[in-house]
Amino acid sequence: MFETYKFENFLLNKRNRALLQQGKPLHLSQRAFEILLFLVERQGQIVTKESLLDEIWQGSFVEEGNLAVQMSALRNLLGEKRGEYKYIQTVTGKGYCFIANVEKQTVENLNQISAKIVTTDNDLSIAVLPFWNRSEDTDIDFLAEGIAESLISNLSQLPQLKVMAYSAVSGYQGPEIDLQETAFILGVSKILKGKILKLGNTLQVSVELINADDLTLIWGEQYEFQPEELFKLKKEISHKIVESLKLKLTKFETTKLDKQYTSSPTAYKLYLQGRHWMEERTEPKLFKSIEYFEKALKIDPNFALAYTGIADAYSYLGSYYFLRASEVVPKAKLAIQMAIALDENLSEAYCSLGFLYLFFDYNPNIVETSFKKSLGLNPNNALANNRYSIYMLNLQDYEKCFLYQNKALDLDPLSLVFNGGLTSRFYLFKDYAKAIIHGEETLALYPNHSYGFYYLAFAYSQMGIFKDAIDNIDKALTLNTSLEVLALKGHILALSGDEKAARKILSEIIDESQTKLIDFMDIAHIYSALGEKDKAFEYLERAREARMNHFCILKVDPRFKNLHSDPRFDEFLKKIGL
Repeated sequence: MFETYKFENFLLNKRNRALLQQGKPLHLSQRAFEILLFLVERQGQIVTKESLLDEIWQGSFVEEGNLAVQMSALRNLLGEKRGEYKYIQTVTGKGYCFIANVEKQTVENLNQISAKIVTTDNDLSIAVLPFWNRSEDTDIDFLAEGIAESLISNLSQLPQLKVMAYSAVSGYQGPEIDLQETAFILGVSKILKGKILKLGNTLQVSVELINADDLTLIWGEQYEFQPEELFKLKKEISHKIVESLKLKLTKFETTKLDKQYTSSPTAYKLYLQGRHWMEERTEPKLFKSIEYFEKALKIDPNFALAYTGIADAYSYLGSYYFLRASEVVPKAKLAIQMAIALDENLSEAYCSLGFLYLFFDYNPNIVETSFKKSLGLNPNNALANNRYSIYMLNLQDYEKCFLYQNKALDLDPLSLVFNGGLTSRFYLFKDYAKAIIHGEETLALYPNHSYGFYYLAFAYSQMGIFKDAIDNIDKALTLNTSLEVLALKGHILALSGDEKAARKILSEIIDESQTKLIDFMDIAHIYSALGEKDKAFEYLERAREARMNHFCILKVDPRFKNLHSDPRFDEFLKKIGL
């Protein structure tokens, strides 16, 4: 007799270590199976994070974030919608609880339950991992990453293939990577991995395309090439992948697969370094990224992708209030114009263009056209999906907003920006319960994410749960002392009735605005919460004059709900194009 556990249309086979849905086996890693079994066997009980870590990792030092990553992937496998609990519930500060009804069953014959995982040709999803540099030469690191990144760029333009974003795979590098677990976490059926070794002036690369379910080799090859032959190598590997996956390409798709962004490996390396510096979004690193993009353009003036890097860096310098919009917008626009002039079929350029007109010079026609063009050229552009979702907020199109945001998360499931963005989508659509659920999940992945606490504070305040709102905004302030975070505390205090404390923060922010570049909308929403509509509209107008970048969500921002009944609000929306 063998034990099985049935919940909804799932069957968990303990002996065969398999999970079936309506009789169809699902792929999950061994560690994920152990976590699910541990929870199912304790259905209805709160299982602490410590007990799970001790049981599953058995004394090995591992961060709680690893557990949160596995939980996120498990929820996705079980079909839980983001922000909802159907099977596994997070118990804040304690652990997890399996909440679905479980029926324990026994079977006499193990063969009654198939445990064979069957991969279908329809499951066309791939993660291209950064190649492992086996040399001591650190200069090869960027070349190893560059091969993977350029493969992703080209493969992602094929609409029939799901290709994980480079940011999703960048942490999975080296010989110790568990490929089945990596594939499970990323939600793909195929893994491409490679090694690179420098032998004198020659580079040796070995590549393997692996079926993640059973680790069988689909295709493998070893190459020797010179550094200047990087793009020739990438083209050959791309075609081998397409051939191995039996993809049928049109002539136009073949052209996109063969696309070469620059003829210079050195320029491409500088471009990758620029993107690397851009990741943290700090003022010095954004300027550093621009330096690298400009160096790349000195080597190859026709490198359109480098211009999109410059455009994005300037846009971030404006959107994080390091520079005034009047300084960054002309430079970003010029860079985008150069990129499109050089390559009118560059998805990244239209993504940058849509972002610029969404945040700084709101123009719905340009925004809509740009994002559609970007996604038409590359449906796997995770950033374009994320940004288009923001545009759908303004249109108050709930379905499409979450469609595009979830597509971004499917392509980069562990992205801090995309997970935080989903939480903000929930609260901007006034779905505060889901905002809290997903906000807590994001904090499980990133415990020091200041905006995770910021979003929770926002949601709790709109629900009138002011103690939890203050607790969370104070946690955010310990991690991020920006005026934006402080302003939300002022807003919460005003809503809670603590007018004196709210005005003290308001005064502090206004004083700071004399010497610092801030978003006047942060002052406006405190006045809105205090019921001072004239002052709120005054600072909204000042924000408009300064081309502040959060107007694209003003129509749905609950912080300004006190102004909605005032005729001036609709007039203001018309003035800014909303």
